[in-house]
Amino acid sequence: MERLLASVAISIGTVVQPRNDDDIMARLSHRYTTFLLALCSIVVTTKHYVGEPINCWVPAQFTDNHEDYANKVCWVSNTYYIPFKQRIPNVDAPREMIGYYQWVPLIMLLQAAAYYLPVMIWRWLSFGSGIDCHDIIYTAKSLQNVCYEQDREKTMRYLTGQIGR
Repeated sequence: MERLLASVAISIGTVVQPRNDDDIMARLSHRYTTFLLALCSIVVTTKHYVGEPINCWVPAQFTDNHEDYANKVCWVSNTYYIPFKQRIPNVDAPREMIGYYQWVPLIMLLQAAAYYLPVMIWRWLSFGSGIDCHDIIYTAKSLQNVCYEQDREKTMRYLTGQIGR
């Protein structure tokens, strides 16, 4: 499973044009964490709608149809947890309900969007400012590899002109 995720991440990383306006931590945050959360959301959503989303305790005398019905009722209504060593309490006894599991895929998608939102805002503001940060960083990195002094001067003038806007 780890190899599959790694190969998918590498193939997506090679298809998407690399940008130089972030570092490894920013990429980890907005690229890989977003991808992982979206993937987990898809897996959980698939489990909810294709497989059995929940298995509730049912009496032994229930048939398969009764058990399926009970699981569907458990899925759409709130459930509660009882430890195995505890007796089942009275029906009217107050209990702490668990009702979050239907929302897990949506919360994961919202988290994925929250991890990607800062880079979207950064790129939008960067584009709107008229300063091409991507080009400036690419040019500055290429300046390190320039062999001829004349090309270095020309690249440096271009770079200072872009930054001095």
